[in-house]
Amino acid sequence: MPKPTVSTTFNAVDRLSGPIRRMQQNVKRFALAAGVGMAAATFAVARSTMKFAEAGDEIAKTSRRLGLSAESFQELRLAADRSGVSAESFTTAMERLNKNVGDLRAGTGTLTTLLNKQNPALAEQLKLAESNEQAFSMLVEQMAAIENPMDRASLAQAAFGRAGQELIVMAEEGTAGIEALREEAR
Repeated sequence: MPKPTVSTTFNAVDRLSGPIRRMQQNVKRFALAAGVGMAAATFAVARSTMKFAEAGDEIAKTSRRLGLSAESFQELRLAADRSGVSAESFTTAMERLNKNVGDLRAGTGTLTTLLNKQNPALAEQLKLAESNEQAFSMLVEQMAAIENPMDRASLAQAAFGRAGQELIVMAEEGTAGIEALREEAR
């Protein structure tokens, strides 16, 4: 085997330097692409986590405003949804109930007037309700028991405002039906 000379060595290095340079460039491009991919994945995970946290925060704030636990709010909202009542309508109805039971305790408002005329016993029970969840259950039970659709609509409107008309469908499930839907949510 002949001894390598300086010129043969330089020629060999020249022939290898091009492929090595291309390989280095490919490795850099791959590393850059992998870095961009990792950054995109990290951003997507962070964004999903933020959306999840925001949704949880919104549920917590809304449930506190309505006087319900977050769990009860989510269960009842799912039960409403399964009954064909939108989440927005359910929240609006519960906000109105919150106000109307407060008015009932103060002796004012449409719910007070209606119940004093039609069902004073329910008025007294609602005044003693320990939570909005309990008041909601009492009213749903009463709405389910009313056979006359106009009387049912009148109570729904007085208790829940305009959104109460949508809750009539939910009330038809009765408290047992709503509890089954809540159990499904759990």
